[in-house]
Amino acid sequence: MVPSTRGLAEQLGVSRNTVWARVTEDVALERWRARALAQGVAFAIARDFALDRKPRPFVRLAFARYTEAELAAAIRVLVRALR
Repeated sequence: MVPSTRGLAEQLGVSRNTVWARVTEDVALERWRARALAQGVAFAIARDFALDRKPRPFVRLAFARYTEAELAAAIRVLVRALR
């Protein structure tokens, strides 16, 4: 079960609609993002927000407008896209 956005935000101490997550250095962020997007799930990478456009090992996941079922499906897509 995916926690409510309010509960998740309180647990993580983040805004109620997004989470920044650090990924391991071995994750090819551009490839992961492209594979997830091909399956209908989009997320931002830190490079998108960096003034110097340098890659950094972080992703930004937005989830405020989705149901628990949609979030669970999106998580499954993200996992598959990493393989």
